[in-house]
Amino acid sequence: MLIDKLFVYGLLKKGYPNYSLVEPYIITEVDAYTIGCLYKLTKTNQPAYVKDGNYKIYGKLYYLLNTKKLFSILDYVEQGLERELTSVYVKGEEYIAWIYVYKLDLKDAILLENGVWE
Repeated sequence: MLIDKLFVYGLLKKGYPNYSLVEPYIITEVDAYTIGCLYKLTKTNQPAYVKDGNYKIYGKLYYLLNTKKLFSILDYVEQGLERELTSVYVKGEEYIAWIYVYKLDLKDAILLENGVWE
C-alpha cells in the first residue's frame, strides 16, 4: 500500500530550515493534528515527537509525489528519528500518514503542552 502523505510538526514546515527538502514534492498541504507528545530538545533546539501521550500535536499534512525519492532523502537527514505510520486528523476526518518519531533520550527535553513547534 502506497502512503503518499507526510505529517510534519517541526523543521519540515514552511518557514523552517528543512522545508526546502520537501517543498518540490508537495502537491498540497492542509492544517492537521495527530496525538502524542511534542518536546523541545534543549541541547539542539529541535522538536521531538513521540507517540506516547495524549496531546494534540499541530502541524501540516503534505500530500506528496515521488515519495520513494523524497523518503530516501528525508530518512538520511532525519537521523535519530524513525519514519512510522500514524493517524492524522483533518476537519474530523482520519488519515494515515508518515511521521518522523524521536527514538533517543529525552533527558533535558521540554514538553510543549500546546502541541505547537515555533
